[in-house]
Amino acid sequence: MRSGSGHRSGRVKLTGSGRPGLNEFLDFANVCHAYQLLKKWGLKDENIIVFMYDDIAYHPENPRPGVILNSPHGNDVFEGVPKIRKRVLYNGTFGSHIMQYGDLHIHEDALSIYMGSNSGKHTSTNNNESLIPSRHVNQRDVHILYLKSKFQTAPEGSTRKIEAYRQLSEAISEREHVDNNVRHIGVVLFGVENAAEVVATVRPAGQSLVDDWDCLKSFWRGTLRVAYD
Repeated sequence: MRSGSGHRSGRVKLTGSGRPGLNEFLDFANVCHAYQLLKKWGLKDENIIVFMYDDIAYHPENPRPGVILNSPHGNDVFEGVPKIRKRVLYNGTFGSHIMQYGDLHIHEDALSIYMGSNSGKHTSTNNNESLIPSRHVNQRDVHILYLKSKFQTAPEGSTRKIEAYRQLSEAISEREHVDNNVRHIGVVLFGVENAAEVVATVRPAGQSLVDDWDCLKSFWRGTLRVAYD
């Protein structure tokens, strides 16, 4: 989620994921929560612009239709969020979003609580198998875990089971493809002996992720120009 304000207009923009589907639930909940905070602080609806898909609150896999929670015992953050198509803009966005998994209060909760894949609507007998506490899940692996949960809880032999397997297989293949590309780039840039160590190196907390932001922005402008030409 990204937020920004215009100095002249006094408006605030809340941007969520540009992709539809329940796997974006946390991103969607963060946007709704941010909207509630802005309202609490006195900002008017006409000064809040929301960019997100509006397909999760009433998603078939949401165990609480019409309700969005961003914490296990929190309030409904979906209530009151503008749902007029003129305000809820279907506009794709790219980039990282604010998500945090696992704090002192929710570290023992299974992720299915928030994803809805463990609801009573499912007929599978192994709904509670392999449930992983949220503190043990790397943010990068949440999407894979969600798809795995969908596959495990779908009825055997059903169309839903087949579709869940297809989605899971594609996600794993894409992840492997990206990982292999990163390893290959590391080898080309740093050599076979140093690649693994350099690629896995993480800068200390508080240190800038990029030394030259102007260089990075120029690189991405060139990359996007080539991609869209």
